[in-house]
Amino acid sequence: MTLDLRVAGKGNCLGTFGVEGGTGQIRWYGGYTYMTGNSKWWHAFVGEEEGVTLSRWTLSSGG
Repeated sequence: MTLDLRVAGKGNCLGTFGVEGGTGQIRWYGGYTYMTGNSKWWHAFVGEEEGVTLSRWTLSSGG
C-alpha cells in the first residue's frame, strides 16, 4: 500500500493511495469523506459485490 496525504489548516485534506495495483483518491472536506479510484482500487476495498459503481466519487459523512 502507498499513501500520500496533504493536510490543510482547518482539518481538510486530500491524498492518493495505491493498493493491490489500483490507485485512488481521498478527500476530507467540511466533515465529509469523498473517495474515488479505478476498478482495481474499488475491488481491493469492496470486492466483487453487485451494485458497486466504479470510478465515481463516493461520499461518506464523518471521517
